Amino acid sequence: MSDRILLPLLVLVVIVCNCVLASDYLFLKPYNNNACSGNSIGLGYLLIASNSISTSIHSNDNIDIVTDYAPTDPTTSDSGCLLLPNATSLTTSIFGEIGLFQFFANSQCGQSPLLSNAFKHNICYPIPSQLSLLMMINNTAADSSTSIGDNLYFELSFIDSDSALQPILNQNYGYRYTQYSDNTNSNSNDGQECNTQQNNINLVQFITNSFTTIDTNNNNSNLTFTCNNNQSFMKSCDSSSSSCNTIPLNQQCTQYMNTYNTQSC
Repeated sequence: MSDRILLPLLVLVVIVCNCVLASDYLFLKPYNNNACSGNSIGLGYLLIASNSISTSIHSNDNIDIVTDYAPTDPTTSDSGCLLLPNATSLTTSIFGEIGLFQFFANSQCGQSPLLSNAFKHNICYPIPSQLSLLMMINNTAADSSTSIGDNLYFELSFIDSDSALQPILNQNYGYRYTQYSDNTNSNSNDGQECNTQQNNINLVQFITNSFTTIDTNNNNSNLTFTCNNNQSFMKSCDSSSSSCNTIPLNQQCTQYMNTYNTQSC
């Protein structure tokens, strides 16, 4: 089946099906080379799946849908609508061994997607430009001037068990931004919205410890992300001088639009 036919078919099935959750998260394991070889280095993600469809594909290209999952209202905080920088958003879907990413030009995952990308399980890809921006700095939504640089690659896998999820969440990173949905029915921010035991994690953006990159949108400044004593820091050095600035990134549970987030390592 050609790629030209595959993507519209994925979009169609994601819209019309109703079924049971098959995989919970998409894991983008980071690498700094286009073979995704060697140590895991760079910018990665853990993304909740809005839809998940388990399939078996036969040699004649007929597709049998075994299970699938219907998303909730995309305007609610627990819909799987993931907030990105610059008031944009993302939904992800799993279709057999394919992960579908749909990017929207607004913060509600509404209207038609601006861009759709399909990626296959265990294959190496360049990270989409929409995901190459730092999510937050000191609880301020990062904008297009905060680039994590070029030469960012990922290998896609699907996480459908707590035993596979916990090693990712328990690892120390140079920087970690965690986005939660508010499933506490609370109108006040008392910190419970960011309780990982409630299984309300929507998105994790992480940068491996001691990773150094070039901010291509900011005079090619050198950025280094490190974790010291459970504190996350970004060191920014001007390429045209020897001056450097170190920014602490840790933030406790705070609200951003209809989600909550923490920053740590």
